[in-house]
Amino acid sequence: MATSPPPLVRAPTAQPSEFAAPPFDAPPAAPAPTAAAAAAPLTKKASGFPGGGVTNLTNLTATSAHPPPPAALGPPPFKPYKRAVRPSPAGCAVYAAYLAGFAFYLWVRITKTLGLGRYTPYGAVVLAVECLGATTVLIYGLNLILLPAPTGPPPASTANPYHVRVCVPVYKEALDIVRHTILAARAAPLPSGCARTVYLCDDGRDPKKRSWVAGLNDPCVVYVSGRKRAPGEINGKSGNINNLLAQLYGGVVPGVAPDIKHKDGGVGAPPRPTIPGTELLCIFDADQVASSDFFTQTLHLFDGGDDVGMVLSPQCFHNLSSHADIFNHSNVHFWEYSQVGYDALGFISCTGTNFLVRSQALLEVGGSPAYTLTEDFALGMELKRAGWHCRYFSGYLAIGEAPHEVRNIFQQRSRWCKGHFQIFFSRHCPLVVPGLSPLQRILYCSGVWSYVVGALTTPFFMAVPIVTIWGGVFPIVVSWWAALAISVQVNQE
Repeated sequence: MATSPPPLVRAPTAQPSEFAAPPFDAPPAAPAPTAAAAAAPLTKKASGFPGGGVTNLTNLTATSAHPPPPAALGPPPFKPYKRAVRPSPAGCAVYAAYLAGFAFYLWVRITKTLGLGRYTPYGAVVLAVECLGATTVLIYGLNLILLPAPTGPPPASTANPYHVRVCVPVYKEALDIVRHTILAARAAPLPSGCARTVYLCDDGRDPKKRSWVAGLNDPCVVYVSGRKRAPGEINGKSGNINNLLAQLYGGVVPGVAPDIKHKDGGVGAPPRPTIPGTELLCIFDADQVASSDFFTQTLHLFDGGDDVGMVLSPQCFHNLSSHADIFNHSNVHFWEYSQVGYDALGFISCTGTNFLVRSQALLEVGGSPAYTLTEDFALGMELKRAGWHCRYFSGYLAIGEAPHEVRNIFQQRSRWCKGHFQIFFSRHCPLVVPGLSPLQRILYCSGVWSYVVGALTTPFFMAVPIVTIWGGVFPIVVSWWAALAISVQVNQE
């Protein structure tokens, strides 16, 4: 049985100039890329990754200049994040009403509707399957009882001079789509004192994208490519992101999640470079166009504590109609209710794009998880295991494009399902890994559980009316008690 590791000790957020660890602490003024430099062969840099070339490596190290603090003051004290929550009267009322209604329904079903004679076992199985389906609602209701405290309007400047490394991982997406994402991320205003570099991380090695970046003649937009895929790689996006991390910071082992919190260099713990807490990585999918207030609304949330490792924001799509969204791409209940509740509960449910993460935190957990197709969900769990906190901004700060072809939609949902099961049936299973509370284990298993419950209950409940009509076998004793209990339950759902 695995034992919990010793408590995590973290250095406080510090100015970039206090660190001399290359390659990210380099002279601030990087020259603009020339056409000759853009056309030059991809260079390679030694790292933990097999291969991994980056064009214009000098631009990768560009950062804004910040005057060092007086040496006599020393490093600032570590500032822990203190989560402020408040009960949700409406959420608590809804959840309490559901629990009371479900308890009444169970009482009626057990005491009034199971007298089916020789078909009683059949009725009991139907009731058991009903209870199985109700478990997913009970777990979901936990998200309703608490709300995070309001944060207020964003300040004009942040407490720390953050350098945002915007990563846009792409493969074969069209340049017309990627262009809007890059330019929006480059143009969005930053809080005073912060800096930004945008990286187009191209796993498809598209010469058009490379030429377009070179044509911008902007030292703050960098084309990254040339990565060699590791044998057996199952998540290209993670490999793409980790390649950038290796070029920027080094010390990342591809495809390997370390044993969390191992500070003594034990088995599974890769070397971790010293990275200032002001280094942030921002992930945008190729089609996600940031709004003008993306950074001004999110960066200051890292000031809440030096152990705030991630800031999340929701997703929305321009090609959806609220009346025709039959595949629930908009997923309003998740973005506007579940994620808000997760924030209050301290649960990290990363969703793959439109988020920022401290580079220090990301490298501490071994980079973007490459052992599953749902690297975003796994990353949230790994950060939570390592003791990092997350903040959630509920406003829509970027807009993308939802898949519209049925084939692509089913491939997307299949990938989500497979990824959750890959995590569950691995050594990273939330039930057995150290560093999670019982509530966190339940929440991180709720995705797999919902798939299991859906796979069992859907065909079963489709078969019940067939058995009733063709076989004349009812699953309950029909009475006014049954009618009342069913009416209460249906009205609640």
